[in-house]
Amino acid sequence: MKTLSAFSLFILISLSACSSNKTANTSNITNMQKIEMGKIISVKTVAVKPEDINSYGNVGVSVGSGGHSGVYGSVDLATIGKLYRNATKPSTAQQFIITKANGETVAITQPSSKEVFKIGDSVKILLEDGKAKVIH
Repeated sequence: MKTLSAFSLFILISLSACSSNKTANTSNITNMQKIEMGKIISVKTVAVKPEDINSYGNVGVSVGSGGHSGVYGSVDLATIGKLYRNATKPSTAQQFIITKANGETVAITQPSSKEVFKIGDSVKILLEDGKAKVIH
């Protein structure tokens, strides 16, 4: 029985030495945001302008000698992409005027969310890759 217990212990130690803990490896984290503090001096809901669609595709009429006729058309992929984005993006956004802690005043517009912002709220401005997001 002692042999089996010692053997089991050896197997457990061997297996634990082979396993890797992926959650402890933080060397791949490269996402860092700059945070600035501020106070909201104005907040309003604004309409989001849809993307301009410059092309609606091509339509043609074909009459065949065999008695077949029809209307044929095509829409280019860029137009389909713009139509999809216009249909799926929010139609309103929140526009904030914020006085930052350093005294600078900035305007930030972001998609509307369920989070409620009021004039006088202290907020954090998350900055990353030239984009800003306002959070409490």
